[in-house]
Amino acid sequence: MSPRDRRLGRNLYYAPLGSRGMVERPLPHKHCRECGTSIGVKDEYCSKECRTTHDDRIRGKKRQLLWLYFGGVALFGVAMLMLFGGG
Repeated sequence: MSPRDRRLGRNLYYAPLGSRGMVERPLPHKHCRECGTSIGVKDEYCSKECRTTHDDRIRGKKRQLLWLYFGGVALFGVAMLMLFGGG
């Protein structure tokens, strides 16, 4: 890895490319599930802050979906009462 690559934060290695010589390839890595920062292969998040932010966002989405389900059931119940209720 050249000093320029290190300075720019590039994580590259050189792999053989048959008779053509060498080719630059990125090191094996994953990206943080919340912010997208490059992290190690075994990690899921780059920091505890990203983990808690992601967990809070997922919890909010689940809550929103639950309210949507309850609203749909309530709307269906009102429609059935209006349709079949003695009117």
